[in-house]
Amino acid sequence: MVRVAAFDLDGTILDGESPLKLTTSLLRHRELPIHKGLAMGIWGIRYRLRLPQVESTPRELLFSALTEPTVEEVDAEIMDVYERRIRKCIRPGAIREIERCRKDGMRLVLASASFKPITTAIVEELGFDAQVSTIMEERDGHYTGRVVGVPVQGREKLRLLIQVCVDKFGSRAWTLERAYTDHYSDIPMLDFAKEVTVVDPDNKLERIAKKRGWTIADWDK
Repeated sequence: MVRVAAFDLDGTILDGESPLKLTTSLLRHRELPIHKGLAMGIWGIRYRLRLPQVESTPRELLFSALTEPTVEEVDAEIMDVYERRIRKCIRPGAIREIERCRKDGMRLVLASASFKPITTAIVEELGFDAQVSTIMEERDGHYTGRVVGVPVQGREKLRLLIQVCVDKFGSRAWTLERAYTDHYSDIPMLDFAKEVTVVDPDNKLERIAKKRGWTIADWDK
């Protein structure tokens, strides 16, 4: 039986949000129109207030400004932001925990709502075995500005995590041994795991973690 450890990225492995860092970098270099940046900011406020909204909206606002360059050019710019602003935000405790899971014989899966160029860089750098992430639609060598399917959040994250594990390890040959996240939207994934660790959790997840006896960790130390 393959024992799997699933890690969220933004706010868990990373101290901060990679899409936000990408957005602010594009705004700074005037590659993202201000009105789209403001719309994304309003979406973020509504998200924090837990108001109903479409999860794909901020991603499509961002990539709708990146349809003229080729996919290769956009990915190169995303990787430049990764090297300058995101890579240094990998938490020391995350590296230690990943190593602990690996030494315990587990297979590692990254489950993130962030964009595939960023998640692929994390997978390669930290040695993950597989990933699920938000994929943006491509056509004729350019991004269309639309999300393929729906963003990797909530129940969709769990569904895709199960799918990738079944594809890689077999339908009845794996178990989700450990799961790590910072956000309450990942509760479906946490409920599926045998061991749960929440990292610098939001208020709602912290209350749930204390009630259920889940481990609360600080990976910045």
